[in-house]
Amino acid sequence: MLTPTNDNIDALRRYLSAQNASSASFVVHAFATWRIASLLTLRYNRDGSKRTELGPYEVLKKFRELVGVNENGAQTTELAKVFACMFCSSFWIGLVIALLAGKGVVYGLSLSTAALMIERYEFGG
Repeated sequence: MLTPTNDNIDALRRYLSAQNASSASFVVHAFATWRIASLLTLRYNRDGSKRTELGPYEVLKKFRELVGVNENGAQTTELAKVFACMFCSSFWIGLVIALLAGKGVVYGLSLSTAALMIERYEFGG
């Protein structure tokens, strides 16, 4: 028969605490992935209207122009393809956040998926 000891209970508490912290950090990383991707990406509503954020002093618009995305969504460089598509930008941003957090590629893919789920929930896109 297994009898609980203080050591077992403490180990269980540490494990559960680590799991809660891990879940909370995933949620924070997922929202960060979505927000950064949504700021940098030229996006459209279902009716074709743009919902692009310009940023203060139009810094985000200038950034997109710098990498080669014009206001019509046309890409003039290979790098522009990353910032013209929410799927592409969330993938790369999720990967960078995962690597900065010391996690692996699968964690980055999960962040990208969560960011796309947020996008779909928020805008139906």
